[in-house]
Amino acid sequence: MKRLAGCLLLPTLLFAVALSSLCVTQEKNLTVLNVSGELFVFSTNLYDAIEFEAANETEIKKLFDTSPRICFAFSNESAEDNAYFTVVGFNTVYKIVRYYSLQGVKKEIRVCDDEPRVLVLGPHSGAKTNSISLVNETIILQATDYQKLKEGGDKLVLIVLGVESLE
Repeated sequence: MKRLAGCLLLPTLLFAVALSSLCVTQEKNLTVLNVSGELFVFSTNLYDAIEFEAANETEIKKLFDTSPRICFAFSNESAEDNAYFTVVGFNTVYKIVRYYSLQGVKKEIRVCDDEPRVLVLGPHSGAKTNSISLVNETIILQATDYQKLKEGGDKLVLIVLGVESLE
């Protein structure tokens, strides 16, 4: 009798575990986006990036679309932030330049202080919130930690690509 109970216990436990896993809500995760047949790989979950706060998205896209040159600027106040800006800036610029290149548009993006520009602020260089805003011809991307900075960079790319929804 004990042997029969032992034989039934393991399958019952396995069934219970399998059944309970069906009840767990899985978070959506999307890091690759198909734009006109071309795949763009992002460093964050796009469901998080699309929710990153941004104002004046239409004007930001128009600024990128109409400017042959965009500057990326940062304060150079913090070695830690500079490391973040290097990674996020490279990923952001690569995707934006690639997007325009696929459309046959030459886009120059470099580190400089001229307008139009993207001014990047990090946790140690003045960021007060996690947001993207536009003041005159300066797009201000600020984030209070590295993860949010990556999401903000990905959100900026989504704006340039014209992606307003992931549905």
